Formats: sequence, C-alpha cells, structure tokens
Amino acid sequence: MMDLTFGRLRAANVARCKRWHPGGVDDWSVSDWVTATTGELGEAANVVKKLNRVRDGIGGNKETEEQLREQLAMELADTVTYLDLWA
Repeated sequence: MMDLTFGRLRAANVARCKRWHPGGVDDWSVSDWVTATTGELGEAANVVKKLNRVRDGIGGNKETEEQLREQLAMELADTVTYLDLWA
C-alpha cells in the first residue's frame, strides 16, 4: 500500500471531480465550493449530534454507534475532498 500524500489525495480528488464535473474544478464558483463544503460539514455535525445521544444515553437513533461512526468518517472524508478541490 502506498503512503497517502497531499499530492496523491489531490490527484485522486481531481480525477473524481472530472467524473462528476467534466469541466473540472474551475466549473464551480467559490460560492458553489463553500456551499458544498459546508453542506458536507453540516451532515457530519448531524451525525455527531446522534453520537452525542449515544454518549448521553438518549434514545431515538435508528443507527447503531458503529454505523454512526462509519457515517461520520464518510462525511468528514467528503468535507476534506471538497476543501482540497476548493483550495
């Protein structure tokens, strides 16, 4: 397995971006990038809220703690991806 570097992360993110946005990173405006990034971060915050319920012994979650931790990892990865592309 290769070590992850910022350069490898960037290359993977740009390649992925081109699948969804054929015009590439520059197709989006700054406001598009900030909206996408904060949207993903908001989704991560919602998962954290649910994890806090687990921590505090409050019911109401449909997901297990393990499922929530997996969701949090995915939302944070999405946030990092958008931040990298935006930068």
